[in-house]
Amino acid sequence: MTSPRLQKQQFNEYYRSGREDKEAAQFRRSRRQMLLNLLGMTSEEAKGKTNDALKAMLDAEELQYAMEGDDDVKLTEAIETQDLVDRIDPTVHFDEYVPKMGDEDGIVVATFKVFGKAPSVDLENFMEKGYNWIIDAETSPGEVGDDKYLVFVEAERRTHFPEKFIELIKDLENITNIKRDQWRMTYFVTAKSNPEHPLTQGNMATHIPLSPKAYRLMKRGQETMESMLNSARISRHKGDIDGFAPFKRRDREE
Repeated sequence: MTSPRLQKQQFNEYYRSGREDKEAAQFRRSRRQMLLNLLGMTSEEAKGKTNDALKAMLDAEELQYAMEGDDDVKLTEAIETQDLVDRIDPTVHFDEYVPKMGDEDGIVVATFKVFGKAPSVDLENFMEKGYNWIIDAETSPGEVGDDKYLVFVEAERRTHFPEKFIELIKDLENITNIKRDQWRMTYFVTAKSNPEHPLTQGNMATHIPLSPKAYRLMKRGQETMESMLNSARISRHKGDIDGFAPFKRRDREE
């Protein structure tokens, strides 16, 4: 059986060739058959679709990622439509955990809760291989509940982050049953209470610091308020300033 890596090489050689000679017709037929083989489609199913349209389908299904792995990787390992139905919690947490790829003020960490180890790894691969703005994606080393895992997604803390993240959420509709208006977000900012909001580009821009400077200013403001309350000469009881105390981000190994 031809390896996925060799299949990809052969396909690229065919697809990129521009020769226009007496073998052109055979070339087009061969190229089409290779596309059909890679997509797992019959000629009847592909009726009415051009070779360029089939190539676009190949890219959309992330079969190219599967082919770039080891020879033992099977094409069927690519995520397909509805593969993650009922597997992802629709609430995304931001900056709950410490980043691995940089400092807290420079990296946003988004956290997805996924039901099942295999779906978690599928989601991790889908994100890490499909979006060049994602610095790192990783599945939690162990369960965080009954067969529940976390998938951590790291990206630079920049003003374009909300727009790019919402595009990712839109893409997830193709592999989940979660509609756009069902997604929620929580930004972890205080030690006591962090409310949920609809996951929109506007809410992300409002609640998430989108530059290292903005993050440092937020933390500095929290620390100043906590210091002022601690030094105030008023009656106190345990936990009464938790709503002002900054949230301490969790380690992934906890």
